[in-house]
Amino acid sequence: MKKFHLLKSLFLLFFFGLTTFSAFSQKIGQTKKLSLLFKGIPVGYQIEVLQFTDIKTNKLVEINWNVFIEGCNNGISKNTMFTDKSLIGKKFDVEFIYMTYLHNEGAADYVNTDWVVTSIHQTGTNPPKKNVVFPKVGKIIDPDGYVNIRKEMNVNSPIIKRLEAKDDNDNDAVYYFYPCSGANWYQIREEIDYENKIVGYVYKNRIQIIDK
Repeated sequence: MKKFHLLKSLFLLFFFGLTTFSAFSQKIGQTKKLSLLFKGIPVGYQIEVLQFTDIKTNKLVEINWNVFIEGCNNGISKNTMFTDKSLIGKKFDVEFIYMTYLHNEGAADYVNTDWVVTSIHQTGTNPPKKNVVFPKVGKIIDPDGYVNIRKEMNVNSPIIKRLEAKDDNDNDAVYYFYPCSGANWYQIREEIDYENKIVGYVYKNRIQIIDK
């Protein structure tokens, strides 16, 4: 009987240890690739979601709007995937990277870490590879409570907008900051609305990058 309990304890220790490792083994920068069948976009969700079936496991896979960063993936664009109904029923090869990103389900962005899409294309096609630059998530640490977005990487360049350090709820506002050719600058791609955005530059020493 003692031998049975010992074996049972060892089994449970191994099982739960393996489960825990599987659930929490993701690391920043880790990548994966899945073969998926596109099912469509379900209704009734707070944020838009692409639903797929994993061809290998037959399990449901959902990719939400936030982990599909526009301009940061190879293959089919984010807007095309969410609007072109002719893609439903097609097979796709989807590549991901585990990284820190901005998640939004309402009034403000918040920092999260999850699998972000880096490439999506129909199975059997080979889209041209482009040099994808992923943004860093950060906040403003300027004592003035804002930073100026400048048209060019130059302190004398025209100011095109102010980026506020606080959101509407007086919490630290978080933004995407894109590495660029200027050693002391980040590029900003600030959305005005769904179709328009401002592209400019902010000085690096006014920004604190957030690593989760």
